[in-house]
Amino acid sequence: MPAGDTIFARLRGATDAETTAIAGRLGVSGALTHDREVDAVRLSKEYRAAGGHSFANVFRDDHALTYREILLDVAPAAAKAAEWRSPRIKDTAKEEWLEEYVLWAATFAANPAREKLTDVERAEARDHAEAALDGRFEEASVLVGVVAGVVGGVVGGAVGGYVGAALATANPVLIAVASTAWVVNWAASPNMKKVLPATMVFIHIRKRLELEAVLKDADRSAA
Repeated sequence: MPAGDTIFARLRGATDAETTAIAGRLGVSGALTHDREVDAVRLSKEYRAAGGHSFANVFRDDHALTYREILLDVAPAAAKAAEWRSPRIKDTAKEEWLEEYVLWAATFAANPAREKLTDVERAEARDHAEAALDGRFEEASVLVGVVAGVVGGVVGGAVGGYVGAALATANPVLIAVASTAWVVNWAASPNMKKVLPATMVFIHIRKRLELEAVLKDADRSAA
């Protein structure tokens, strides 16, 4: 069992609210134990099972499917929801690059104001997302993204600023995005309806941890 991979690392770093959100998106039945390790093993198995192909799952370990393999399926699904072309993903693309693309595509798809955007603005948002697949995006110290546009219903220059501070509160923005109606109503496979919103929570966990690290460094510098 790859106990040190990205999925386990995120689950171990999750808050109770994030763990509950992942369980809810995956449709996990029964109450969580709130034992970090026990719940991590259970949710890892459920997430990978939903992210894999049913036939292939029969022949591999419950925790064998990697996070990157899941993201390779989630990215084009998010693009489809955003009504974008399917992304071209290089073998060298890192997990974080794929996550940034999914973040942009999913939040763009969830934005009720996107229908009012011009073709130029739509293309700008898509191009920004595709740049992330080459590792060209703002680092954690800047925390730029599109979530503010989703939450505020305003898109400036096709995208809004990423609400980094909100990720440290009890009202996580990406978890809210993962609950929007487009995920529920979108005509995707039943498994992807679980996997994509759950992945948004996994992305949220990374963003929160990055923000906390930035704030900790700032505190050290100010001391």
